[in-house]
Amino acid sequence: MKSIWEIPTAREIYHVNTSSYHPAVGGIRVQSFCHSFLYPDYKNTNQSYPYLMATLILSGSEEAVTPDGDVIRRKPGWFKISDLNTSSGNVYSGKEILERYFILFEVNPLLRELLSQMFPESLPMFLSPAPERLRKCFEDVRDALSDGVKPDDTLVGGMAFRLFMEAARQFPRSPVPAPLTMALRYIDNHFCESGLNRERVALASGVSVSTLGKLFRTHLKTTIQEHIASLRMAKVKHMLSFPANRSPPWRKTAVFRIPTIWRVSSKSVSGKPRCNTGKKPVAASLSPDLLQPKKRLPCQTGGKEKQPCIFILICNRKVSKLV
Repeated sequence: MKSIWEIPTAREIYHVNTSSYHPAVGGIRVQSFCHSFLYPDYKNTNQSYPYLMATLILSGSEEAVTPDGDVIRRKPGWFKISDLNTSSGNVYSGKEILERYFILFEVNPLLRELLSQMFPESLPMFLSPAPERLRKCFEDVRDALSDGVKPDDTLVGGMAFRLFMEAARQFPRSPVPAPLTMALRYIDNHFCESGLNRERVALASGVSVSTLGKLFRTHLKTTIQEHIASLRMAKVKHMLSFPANRSPPWRKTAVFRIPTIWRVSSKSVSGKPRCNTGKKPVAASLSPDLLQPKKRLPCQTGGKEKQPCIFILICNRKVSKLV
């Protein structure tokens, strides 16, 4: 069934699946196909819906502000599968009409299991190298829904499966192991949180702390804490780069402040080992004699006692003592 939803800032043409649906039956169930036009003044309502959504941008572009304040621009050919059961937190804006296709899927265990097997790291989000092939898959679903009053659910589900297969074929695979990819994506989404540590990252990636630490050292030549600290410092530099007379995009959406990032970033060099090597940090392995100031010595010039200054420089695990 075809229906049109239109407001001053958007126009969407839906092809709704009118066949009966029983959640217990399972299978890939398409709720509707939509050809959407979003005008420059459109703002999303940031609500949750009981669907999974596959989206392909046809023309125009959109700006999305991520929860940590970064602004990304999505161009034609951008494909994404998202879970609408949780609100996205994104704010879309632009100076041109955004045209896109999207398909809403009824959520059931079979669909979630299928997507987890096709995309084990997370739901896909990428710029398609062959968007015309994905567009053809979207239009096949639309045509299957347009045939008759009650479309054949088996045929529509088969067209949707072809869309997933094409997306999986085009999805850029990471050259690093899957647990490391999962860890990197988890860190990218949570590195501004003060409670982020190696145990949380390892739990999210499905391996032990020691195994994950070895993957970081082998493939990235760094440690988990060093990687988190580098992202935090880069974020602080980015936030400080905005002049006082220009409002940065994160000011209205970010839930953190520079002192918070600086504090959690400085923890990586404040006395705890950076990786699970069993070794003490440099400051903890110094000789007690080195850390204690020398005895007060009489000054040769004025007869007064003078306290010498001791500076300890820790750099690249080398210690220098200056008196």
